[in-house]
Amino acid sequence: MADPPQVTIEITTQSQTMEFGSLPQPQPPSITLNGAPLPAPSQPSFLPSGFQVVILDKTQDITQPAAIMSNEFQQMVVVDDQWGAYYQYMYEHVIKQLLTSGDPNNQLVILASYGMEGNAPPPNDACQTFLELGANGQLQQWIVDAVDAGSQEGNALTAWPVNYILVGAPDFTFGQGTEIWQSAPSGQQSVKSQLSVTVGNVGPPPTSPTSDA
Repeated sequence: MADPPQVTIEITTQSQTMEFGSLPQPQPPSITLNGAPLPAPSQPSFLPSGFQVVILDKTQDITQPAAIMSNEFQQMVVVDDQWGAYYQYMYEHVIKQLLTSGDPNNQLVILASYGMEGNAPPPNDACQTFLELGANGQLQQWIVDAVDAGSQEGNALTAWPVNYILVGAPDFTFGQGTEIWQSAPSGQQSVKSQLSVTVGNVGPPPTSPTSDA
């Protein structure tokens, strides 16, 4: 069967208010490629807050499992029910995954938060990395709006629910990626976001014909 010339990536995720002591089960993002669910990461998420980071080899048919360079949950880092002094390590893990997943020139990156807290925006190094993947004004708006970045409200894991999704690549420039950032409306305890983007599917290069001598 021929590789599909285009692939529609659809991502749905959500966030809600949550407190330690009564945390719900994790609800990771739903990610499909041309309607087919992406295989789940081999290691499940044990906290209901973090990012799913999927890195695909765009020189391959990205609808096939062989194109998955890495697929991991990078969870909120919590110590004794506190995350304010530790959340930046979650972003360090995201960057490490990007740096250790094959040739960056071949990467197509899907980044989707789940159960995310608005006051845990990307610190400067992660923001620069996301901008280099093609992020733009919505990422910047999150950082501007998070005036109390690193501030935890009481015993809450998530007090200000937000979602951030980015589909990009290291060879993109500012704004070439597709992103969405949404915050729970005032008075609401949850927010659900969806992003759909269609990308070209290069597939593997053709093999040279061979002949018997």
